[in-house]
Amino acid sequence: MDIDKPEVDRLILHSRNFFCVLKITFNKGRIYPLAGSRLAYLTHLFPDDEVELFLSIRNPVTHLPAMYAATPHTQFIEFLDGADPRDILWSDLITNISQEAPNVRIIVWWYEDAPMIFLGGGGIVARDCRYLCE
Repeated sequence: MDIDKPEVDRLILHSRNFFCVLKITFNKGRIYPLAGSRLAYLTHLFPDDEVELFLSIRNPVTHLPAMYAATPHTQFIEFLDGADPRDILWSDLITNISQEAPNVRIIVWWYEDAPMIFLGGGGIVARDCRYLCE
């Protein structure tokens, strides 16, 4: 960022807990139920700007145990709060976000593909992030 330049071209916010803290990831069987409303609030904070969400989704077989291990829950079933792991769909999360924050552009990739995306020969994110250094 150029301190002599009065405006900001791009602001990047990154947080593992952006949608919620891990211990309340699930509510009544839904994963990240507050995601859409959180993004809607963000669009109200920046009403004249384009808000984009870059979302890495991970196979639930590895994602759920990793999330559970990072919470204070002592029982996996308690962590899931009624969710059946077989019914967890990332498309439900993306639908929720699209309904609550319809003007947010969503870019999704598989967590497992991150090495190819970020490091692979001119990967999508690596190519687009070059603007951050300008």
